Amino acid sequence: MRIFLDSGAFIAYNREQDLHHNAAVKFLDSFSDENVPTVTSNHVVEEVVTYLQAREGREKAFFAGQRLLENRQLSIIYVNENHIRNALTVVRKRDGLSLCDALTATMMEEEGIQKLCSFDSDFDQFKHIQRLH
Repeated sequence: MRIFLDSGAFIAYNREQDLHHNAAVKFLDSFSDENVPTVTSNHVVEEVVTYLQAREGREKAFFAGQRLLENRQLSIIYVNENHIRNALTVVRKRDGLSLCDALTATMMEEEGIQKLCSFDSDFDQFKHIQRLH
């Protein structure tokens, strides 16, 4: 069983003042302790680093990005043109859904991943996703 990790989980993990910090620490630390295979996308990594840089500064953002890249338990799927085309189709059909979230949803479906660690309720509209929060 692989679990896809959304940007909100990484952001909350790295920000003690985040409303979901304790839950993120619990989830991500348990995945690590139990050697649960985790997956994310390069687009999520970009979103995490950009968010942390704007709110926490470049050093914290840099080290968070480095930890993601060096995590041997985390597989990073790189977004390609086909992923973007599929995600754009999803965005066109669903009001208020970001391209990044649509990419996550379509990549999860393509990879056969059903579990998502996310605090974003926008993912609840997808029948193939079981959100852990």
